[in-house]
Amino acid sequence: MPGPAVKPTRYGLLLGLLMFNIVAILGSAHACDYYYSITVTVNPTAICPTSCGLSPTTATATATLTLYGSPVSGKEVYFTASGTGGGHSHNGTRPVGTFSPSHGTTNANGQVTSTYTASIAGGTYTLQATSQGVFDTCSLDVRVSGLGSLGGGSYYTLVGATGTHPSNHYGTSGTRSALQNVATSFHDKCPEAPDLTYNDMSLVKGGLFDINADWAPPHDTHRIGRNCDCSNADELTADQQNKLKECITDAAGTWAHHNCNHWHLTF
Repeated sequence: MPGPAVKPTRYGLLLGLLMFNIVAILGSAHACDYYYSITVTVNPTAICPTSCGLSPTTATATATLTLYGSPVSGKEVYFTASGTGGGHSHNGTRPVGTFSPSHGTTNANGQVTSTYTASIAGGTYTLQATSQGVFDTCSLDVRVSGLGSLGGGSYYTLVGATGTHPSNHYGTSGTRSALQNVATSFHDKCPEAPDLTYNDMSLVKGGLFDINADWAPPHDTHRIGRNCDCSNADELTADQQNKLKECITDAAGTWAHHNCNHWHLTF
């Protein structure tokens, strides 16, 4: 037969409650140990692409690691970057710039800094700091300032836009004005000549203008909005070409004949 039921004593109940509270407290403390938070900022928030002859091309990224709001020292933080846009509408291994150092240990304030050097390609870049299983990101604009779209106009046609680079006619205000003046002046001198065809200038935010995601610099000078390819200049008569050179000179520009059967204009 079963023995008599054993009723819990007051001391047994108290002991059980005490053990439950101890386990709950220990579990809570363990979870708190890993409640990290990280933030990352960058200064300045806009820089120039590298290899353009412009500055600045570097920015300082600062990561701050905390544990329940208090700074944490002696922890490793890793920096990475990714980029999009800038006139590049294609996939491929995009240059994303570099961090120096790429990782570092937090100081007494929970902070570590790194110098970011811009990519050769313009665009919007996301800088990320990661540590202790958490991360944060901030945005950095890599661009050549002051570029605008040439747009349509009289006596010239825009060509060369592709699916990978749909907006390929960006330039400085001076270059855009010069190209419009050249087209009008050339028409006045040679009204029988065809309209000029303006091919690649610079991309939306400047920087390297790649060819089919080849990031070697075939368009080495199409970076800061001061260049334009005139793709039908070789089709003009000798007299028309001479008149076109006069128009380019009058607009304070220069020309060079490229092996791709076009003239490369600089203003």
